[in-house]
Amino acid sequence: MSQKIQVVLATDLYEERLEGDEPEPIRVDRINLRELSNLAQNAQFSEGRALAALYLTRDLLTQRGLFQP
Repeated sequence: MSQKIQVVLATDLYEERLEGDEPEPIRVDRINLRELSNLAQNAQFSEGRALAALYLTRDLLTQRGLFQP
């Protein structure tokens, strides 16, 4: 496995449009971390690295006491 991704866990974000922003809006997909197993079985979600990042995020938030599965 030679492919790598970087995962950034950002908090306290809010939507704001500023001068110099790209003209296209950013697409936001909200994922319910309690439904990861359903997402993993969804044929439309086929990016394994993104799914692994979501599981790692869920585990990190659980360890920090910010999420209860």
